[in-house]
Amino acid sequence: MKRKKILSDRKDSNGNRFIGIINAFYIAKQCNQKPMFTWDAVSKAHLLIEDYKNFNKQRFISTALDTKENIFSKNFIQEHCLTYEDKSSLSLTTDEKFRYLKKFKNYILNTNYDYYEITRTEDYIKDI
Repeated sequence: MKRKKILSDRKDSNGNRFIGIINAFYIAKQCNQKPMFTWDAVSKAHLLIEDYKNFNKQRFISTALDTKENIFSKNFIQEHCLTYEDKSSLSLTTDEKFRYLKKFKNYILNTNYDYYEITRTEDYIKDI
C-alpha cells in the first residue's frame, strides 16, 4: 500500500514552522505514513533585517525566518519538502477536525487522499 503524506504548511517564523514539522513527523510515525512540509520562499530583504531582539545581539531562532537551505540538509529537503507549485496540484484534505490521533489514523487509512494537511494540529488533536 502506498504511504500517504502528512503535510505541515506553516508560513510564519522558524519556531512555529518547526512545531508544525515536529507534529507532522510525530503523526506520520504514529500513522506509519510519510512526513512532509512546505517552506515559503524568503526574500533577500527579509534576510537582511536585523532580528536580534536586544538580547546581547543574539538572534532568536523562533522569531527569525530563514531559507530552508540554511537549516536543513539537501537530502532532507529532497525527501520531505514539498514546493508550493507541487502543493497546488494536489488533492488534499484539511477540513476534518479530529480530537484523537486514533480517529485521524482511521480517517487517512480509509479515504482516497494522498496528502493530509495538519498545519494547526495542536488546535484539534488533543492526545499528541
